[in-house]
Amino acid sequence: MKSLFKRPFLPIFLTVLLGSLPAAAAPKNDRLDRARNYVLYYGGAGDAELRELAKYDVVIIDPQALGSDAKAKIARLKRNGCFVIGYLSYMEVADWHRYKDRVPQEWILKVDGKPWVPWGSNRAADLNNPEWRKLLVRLTKSEVIDYGCDGVFMDTLADIEHPKLPRAMREKQLAGLESLMKELRTAYPGFAFVGNWTIQATLPVMAKYADIICWENFQAKYFDKGDEANAFANRIRKELDAQRKKHRFKVYALWAAPAGGETCRERQRSAKLAESFGYLFYSCVGDYHTGFTAAGKH
Repeated sequence: MKSLFKRPFLPIFLTVLLGSLPAAAAPKNDRLDRARNYVLYYGGAGDAELRELAKYDVVIIDPQALGSDAKAKIARLKRNGCFVIGYLSYMEVADWHRYKDRVPQEWILKVDGKPWVPWGSNRAADLNNPEWRKLLVRLTKSEVIDYGCDGVFMDTLADIEHPKLPRAMREKQLAGLESLMKELRTAYPGFAFVGNWTIQATLPVMAKYADIICWENFQAKYFDKGDEANAFANRIRKELDAQRKKHRFKVYALWAAPAGGETCRERQRSAKLAESFGYLFYSCVGDYHTGFTAAGKH
């Protein structure tokens, strides 16, 4: 999630998983298949940051954070062989989004008659609204593709997993997500799509269309016997394995370790475990805006 803080509902609670839908696999992407590592960084980038980012095969950035010369910086990364993926929120509308005024109140989800605010002051828009989906298709181009990115990091879709979202509304949002992914794949057939934290109720939909599923907040300790998240973590891993047998997608594991709250050895243990599962792993210290590390310094 694009935040300096962790969302409390993500790590453990909701376990709703829907039945699988007919297959519609993402097209094969040889560059993603060959990728050995990746980085996720939402901060600004001068020469020093660009040199460090260029050490990774896949670079996930926020084009808006790169400033007025974002296109030139992205082109530089691509000349260095990076596969560049740009950030975009697909469900939440934040005050800092430059397109926020294009989202009228009637497009916002209502829970108990009030606009739903799943995180901070961010409003959640209705994926079942065709007008919101049309805008998202246009924003994918204007906010990501037009900057020269090779793919998009689809954030905030995990709001569909939120335990405070009523089940009937969740099912409607899943139907909207299915329609959105079909529309995006039709509009941009060669583009790469990354579903962030789409690992529970959203997985049967995203597995069919995404090139990458990102498991944010992945930690080795969750798989330790006796850890309160053990059953949750193993259930998610099992479902990811089952879906990967049916559909062509990669799994990226992601973790922003609290500064001073996790040792280098613990981060290395998470990296090793992710590798044993066939996942690419990335972690930073602090937050995704300031804490990215040099390649290999996990």
